[in-house]
Amino acid sequence: MAEKEPGQPGAKITKTLARRVAQSKGKPVKAVVFAAIDADKLTLESFAARARQRDAAVRERLGSIMERVRAWETQHGQSVDVEFRPNDASVVVTGPAELVDVLAADEAVAVLDAE
Repeated sequence: MAEKEPGQPGAKITKTLARRVAQSKGKPVKAVVFAAIDADKLTLESFAARARQRDAAVRERLGSIMERVRAWETQHGQSVDVEFRPNDASVVVTGPAELVDVLAADEAVAVLDAE
């Protein structure tokens, strides 16, 4: 089986982002990384309790995504721009195609889209 080229559309990378990565010619690409939150596991007993559980899940997933970003930065000796959007359960990352692919492989990530 052939290796997937960086930036090729996958289950988690939208076609728009894949196209931007392919056209980037090695330059950084801005991607919105949405955290995978299983809403079916959130309580239904009260809105406030559900909101607390969602907030905790978002913090945990965004923390996991940031760990992956920091590990990539350390491994490659580079730093990337990151913008947190906890209300949207997302992080905006500006980095190379290789980072997009690393994030797409993370179970904490639901989908990556173009900014």
